[in-house]
Amino acid sequence: MKIGAKMTVGLGLGVALLQLPGRAEDKPALKDQKEKVSYGIGMNWGNQLKRAGFEVDVDVVAAAVRFEVRLAEENPASGLREAVVSGADRTIYLHQETVVTNSDIAQAHVIQGDAASRFSVTVTFNADGAAKMFRASQSHLGRPLAILIDGEVAIAPVLRSPIRTSAIISGNYTRAEAEKIAAGILGR
Repeated sequence: MKIGAKMTVGLGLGVALLQLPGRAEDKPALKDQKEKVSYGIGMNWGNQLKRAGFEVDVDVVAAAVRFEVRLAEENPASGLREAVVSGADRTIYLHQETVVTNSDIAQAHVIQGDAASRFSVTVTFNADGAAKMFRASQSHLGRPLAILIDGEVAIAPVLRSPIRTSAIISGNYTRAEAEKIAAGILGR
């Protein structure tokens, strides 16, 4: 799937895949919420592929879609990482800390974009995610907020007001791309 000008998400089924572990004792030790969510996403996809007749190794199956929100700046500074906004001739500088991730999302849905054949994704944050977004965005007004999909900056709007419970990932996505992003954010 091609997202914007530079982002790609793929799952290579042409690779020789191994047997999916099926017993509870095969579950790896998971040290934090991020690993638990990532494992759940991999297991979900792995089980769907297994039901379809593919043998898979959860370690080989990549996470669906990695969603992150980070504060950003227009100018370089110490501790910031340079990033290009996909599909734009714009460079921003990302803070190292992630504000919210997939685990902070309660819902993700496809919505109609600016053109009839273009779509966006709306995300609704869970209580923890909404609190994190509000705290971070209220002190960052007038500066960019970067939304990353699989490590690539999809959009980086300048904050005009604090974000509370939801946001829209607007892009030049086809319906299929937007559906994969929404489903991937939720681990489906």
